[in-house]
This record gives sequence, C-alpha cells and structure tokens, in this order.
Amino acid sequence: MVKQNVTIHFSQDNLNGLSFREPDETLFVYPVDSLATVLVVGEKLVVINHKNKNLGIIGVSNISDTNNWTWALTRGYNAGQALAPLLSESDGRIILYDPMLNKIIKIKPDNTANSDIVDQNEIHINVLTQRILPVDQRYLYLNQYSFDGRESRLVWLNADTGQKEKKHHENHYMNVLNGVVLYNKEKRVAVFGSEYSPELEFYDSSLRLVKKYVFPNQPSTYMELKNDDGPNMFLVQDRHRSFRSASGGENVFAVIYHDEHRQSDEVLIFNWEGVLRDGFCVSMEAKRVSLVEDGGSVCVWGRSGDKDVLQKYRICYEE
Repeated sequence: MVKQNVTIHFSQDNLNGLSFREPDETLFVYPVDSLATVLVVGEKLVVINHKNKNLGIIGVSNISDTNNWTWALTRGYNAGQALAPLLSESDGRIILYDPMLNKIIKIKPDNTANSDIVDQNEIHINVLTQRILPVDQRYLYLNQYSFDGRESRLVWLNADTGQKEKKHHENHYMNVLNGVVLYNKEKRVAVFGSEYSPELEFYDSSLRLVKKYVFPNQPSTYMELKNDDGPNMFLVQDRHRSFRSASGGENVFAVIYHDEHRQSDEVLIFNWEGVLRDGFCVSMEAKRVSLVEDGGSVCVWGRSGDKDVLQKYRICYEE
C-alpha cells in the first residue's frame, strides 16, 4: 500500500512533454453528436442514444461486426442524454443510474435477444449520486452530500438492502457533483477523478485517501463553506479542467484529462499503486476511454472533424 497522504504535483512541463500518438485503427465512425456515449466491453461495442426525453436506445454489437446490432429501449428521466454519461463498467458489468427515479438499470452486452439486453428487474435505491459502480455484491457511489465535510464522499451501498454502509467520514471533500470512480477488487484500491478540479485521488480499501495527483492550472474561482462542526470546505466553480472518463483493468487504468485551454486531450495510464506508466495526446475531442481486456490498448471515443470516431491506441510501457 502506498504511503498515507502523498501528494504529487504535475507541472505544465509534464503535460507539454506528452506527444501525439497515432491510432492503430479506427473501429467505428458515426455522424457527430448522434450518440450519447460509446463503450467497449470485451469484444462488445455498446452505444447509447436518446430518442426523446424519456426513452434511451441501447445498441450492442461485436466490435468486429458493426453491421450486426441488437437494440433495446430503456425508460427513465431523459434516458439517453442524462443516463448515458453516468454509465459505469466493472468486470464487464454495465449499469445506468437514473438520478431522478433513483433506480439502477443493468445492461447485459453478452446477451443477444433484445429483451435480454436490459435487466427488467431494475433496482431502486435511496441515494442521489452522479457516479455509481458495481463491485461484487455492493455498489461504490459518489455522495453528493459530502461537500460540508459531514458525510463521506465515496460510500458503499448494500445491493440487497439498498442501505448505505456506515463508515468513517475521512474521505470527505469539496465539489462532489461529478467525477469518475474506479475500483480494483484484487488490490482493493479506489480511484476518484473530479470533473470540477484537476485532481486524481487514490483510496485504500477503507476509503481513506492515500495519494493525490494535482494537475497544473488550478481553477481560479472558489467559494468557502463555513462549517462549525467540521473542516471548512471550498467549492470549485470552474469546469475548464476535468477528468471526463476512466476505465480500469487488472494492472492499469486509463483516464481522459481535458483542459479547455489546451489544444488536445490527454490519455493517462496509471497502475493501481498510483504510478504514471504512459501518457499521450489524441487529435480529437475525447469523450470516453475503454481499456481493452488484455491491458495493452485503449479505445477512445470522441469528435474528430465532422465525425465521431472510436479509435484504438497501443499502450507503451514496460512491465
């Protein structure tokens, strides 16, 4: 386990030193902004689109055969546009969380029948969150009520009872409205990346903060929240720098780092001990990253010119 509360500051030179990497191949091309999200899980390609306010369209195909699709509908609040960005994947399991109806919708990409793509036994839970991740028989979720320091930011939820597991509140933090959450069950490490501030954090199995990466160009606008019963917190109100997407594998995970002040988005590859193993720039506006199962490549979905494309990039690091 890494040393408690280690903070590593990235300099601008670290990011400027990242070079552009050409994709090995383009896997999928679609008209710009026609799909809400695209995700690669194993050999399956999962796409989600919005039909109208209350319907989302989910499509599944083999990544090697994108002319053969299986489609299903899911109902929920703004099902395509609102749910798709909240999609999480863990061990090949994909879920959508409806923050208005407080329900979890499971997607099963390995099934071929239309009725089997979406689990009809939707799970209703009494939490409000922007990120929720299935881990074994529990869910790890991002708690929106932690901004005042009284509640934990990352919380375990019992999948059977729907109840929060009461733990210490040592992982509280500011601006919890959004972000990326990853968990490696073998190494028992959780990773959080904020969509509101350029920080990437590592937690142990007790969800205690053990390492933090701080990226350059800190957001410039803060609002201090006074709290007599706990530490004063600062709410960041600048979303120019963010972690847009993440995907975890057995030994490494990948994140997209976006900075509106830069001309490119970066794909960063870390191991679960928090060591940066690889990083490169992509010549697109990157929206989502998927780590290929063998850990040797990543698939990046984003806008390139007048098209949205899914491209595959080789990861370059030595074991």
